[in-house]
Amino acid sequence: MPVSSRLRDTSHYLSDLPSDRDFLIRVRAENDFGISEPTEPLWLPRARGNH
Repeated sequence: MPVSSRLRDTSHYLSDLPSDRDFLIRVRAENDFGISEPTEPLWLPRARGNH
């Protein structure tokens, strides 16, 4: 599921994710030459405490 496009920076904040589950994300880049292969999955553990 694409989260964002047309980013100009090399970082992005993912907001409004449910805090009661873990996530695996993969990142791809797109430019005039095409779309990259996705990265290896990156594990994002669920939030701890009151964030």
